[in-house]
Amino acid sequence: MRVNPSSALFVRANAHLEAISIELDKARRTVRRMKQLENILEGESLEDVKDNLTDSIGKCLHGIFCGMANVFTDIARTIDGEVPSSSEWHSDLLRQMSTETSVRPPVIASSLRSAVRELMGFRHVFRGLYGEPLRRDDVLSCLDKTCSEVVPGFLNGLRNLEVHMNQNPSTDEQRR
Repeated sequence: MRVNPSSALFVRANAHLEAISIELDKARRTVRRMKQLENILEGESLEDVKDNLTDSIGKCLHGIFCGMANVFTDIARTIDGEVPSSSEWHSDLLRQMSTETSVRPPVIASSLRSAVRELMGFRHVFRGLYGEPLRRDDVLSCLDKTCSEVVPGFLNGLRNLEVHMNQNPSTDEQRR
């Protein structure tokens, strides 16, 4: 999972994409382990293990959103020249990334915005649980949507941004 490193922004984005890829791989392996353990364990032991594996998947989803937010923040800083700073800065950042500006296309397609918002909401819940168990079905649903919609759409948006920057050198981050 990479974009063409045509500028320093995309070199930095690739580092975050690598971390996101690692988190996705971990989450997918954990789901496979959970399914394998269903054939080995039973009762409370199985539920305890599944709870722990669900927490592990939740941590991966948290890491995926944080990696995406880091890329969005870098784009906001280097291309837009402005990073939101309100108490709802993640929501503001998502709005900013889904809006076309005079110097760049939207990074998040409008059709993808609600799915990214759901991942952001999951991150908020994950960070606020403080020892409470995650709901397995919610976590698995979020992972499925993240794998099938969010990450592919995120990569597509980055690639579109890169194409735009290559075609419009005046919008390159170096102008700032």
